[in-house]
Amino acid sequence: GILIKINSTFTDTLWTKEYKLAATNDALLNNLIVCGNGDFVCCGQTLASANPFQTQTILARFDPQGNTIWEKQYNSTHKYNNAIHLSETTDGGFMVAGGVNDPGNHKSDALLFKTDSLGNLQWKQEIGGAFADEMANVQKTNDNKYIVAFVDGIKIGTSPPAEPIKRINIRKIDLNGTVIWQKYIGKMKDQVASPQSINILQNGDILLAGHSSGNAFSSFFKLTANGDSIWYREYVADSTDIKMGGWSVNQLWACAETTDGGFVCGGGFSGRTGPTGGTQQKAWLLKTDQNGCQTTQCQNTIGINENKNNAQNIRIYPNPANEYITIETNNPKQQTIQIIDLLGKIWMEKSIHSNEKITIQELPNAIYIIKTEKQNLLFIKN
Repeated sequence: GILIKINSTFTDTLWTKEYKLAATNDALLNNLIVCGNGDFVCCGQTLASANPFQTQTILARFDPQGNTIWEKQYNSTHKYNNAIHLSETTDGGFMVAGGVNDPGNHKSDALLFKTDSLGNLQWKQEIGGAFADEMANVQKTNDNKYIVAFVDGIKIGTSPPAEPIKRINIRKIDLNGTVIWQKYIGKMKDQVASPQSINILQNGDILLAGHSSGNAFSSFFKLTANGDSIWYREYVADSTDIKMGGWSVNQLWACAETTDGGFVCGGGFSGRTGPTGGTQQKAWLLKTDQNGCQTTQCQNTIGINENKNNAQNIRIYPNPANEYITIETNNPKQQTIQIIDLLGKIWMEKSIHSNEKITIQELPNAIYIIKTEKQNLLFIKN
């Protein structure tokens, strides 16, 4: 592994360190966080020269000059073990997320473990379903709990090839790993965008960003603090090659909330302009508004537009929904809403207050319009 520290203006390298776990082992460092005291901690995996086909998870702490304070290797009987995300915990320890994989058994699980401030293992969980799961991500919330998200293999598809059908599993846990709530979001399909970045927004909402296992697209999920869907979007760095019959790799790796309430993400793109065209590679920087839109004409893939400048400021969640929806508005007055299908049929009309939970179990699965006094909003019943 290589550690590089640069100055605040990105114009000069302050120091460079080569890191190896031990004399005979190289280390692949996947992620780094800065601790409250200025130290920084990295997580990753071993690359043992004696057995290059087995890896173990590692955690290492460094002082601000890059000198190793301690290092830990967490041995496992699994063939491949990897740690890719971590967060400093309220007790000075670390919550670490990744995955384990045994190719011979066609089994993989998300991995989550907790250490103390010295890297000593306190507990470990291998989480996921009976089929192939992908590696997990973890992030501390504004109320000092932890959001964990990963792609969960729900079942095996029936059409060849029989690939696992997946959904994103998101859960909130406490310091001991106890699940506070757990939800599945998005549609079940064989290509689901694995959450590479979890951002806890200033208002407590959650932004998941990542790319599909086949790298065909990247996506955003915006959720409430309780994990209910607000909106969903998919992105392709350069769709020209797709339209011309070529292939592309579209990867978003890290995102941040911007001062204007929008989002900026970094990643990479590679593609071919056609079946016989040349290959291109380039960095990918994506900037959106608060609704995940790159243009003012942006359409929702799943969910609603959150217009923070709208005087009424209405939100609907979860979206899509199956049993109920909650309608939030900053208008304290009672108002009448209608739920209308795309053919204009009125399915429901009722008076609501500023925070109303509406049962929709009796509605057929479809796209509906919620008509309020000042705006119309879409939601999906599934």
